[in-house]
Amino acid sequence: MNKRQRTVFFFAMVIIFLIIGPSIIMYSQGYRFDTKKFQFVETGGLYIKAFPEEAQLYINDKYINETSFFTKDILVQNLLPDNYNIRVEKDGYRSWEKNLEIESKKVTEAKYIILFNENIIFNSIENNVSSFYPNDNQILFLNNSNELLLYESGEIEKILSATQSPDNIENILFLSNGNIIIKTTTG
Repeated sequence: MNKRQRTVFFFAMVIIFLIIGPSIIMYSQGYRFDTKKFQFVETGGLYIKAFPEEAQLYINDKYINETSFFTKDILVQNLLPDNYNIRVEKDGYRSWEKNLEIESKKVTEAKYIILFNENIIFNSIENNVSSFYPNDNQILFLNNSNELLLYESGEIEKILSATQSPDNIENILFLSNGNIIIKTTTG
């Protein structure tokens, strides 16, 4: 290779470096080329935390990843600023879906996503309740037939029948040992 060829080769490599170098630096700093705006923009991110574990994340109907067994979360980086359709789903559970905006230099969070089982059976008792007494994990209902019912862990149990239940309940206290005290008014 003679001196002229080496000089041409050197300047060609300098030009290639000047073109590729800034692109690599911009890419490493979180810039991407947005074909819609036809310019370089800073990217954003998306953080998802969902229960139960091993739920699948879809962004604009494209599978991204699955939450892990231990952390139950996913971090997606380098998303162009835009509105995205986010869907979290798992077999046997109702899916969660929402449109979220991803902004430059920010991480959009969607935490506390709870997927509910598809086979949950709901019983409506609202039309038959005259009063109720809530506790941490229990609710006592007095229905229109004057029966006292206990709701606990998704089950309803009759505590007192209409003939056993007092007509003048003032307050109900839940004791830590599981007992219940019913205070009545004297009349």
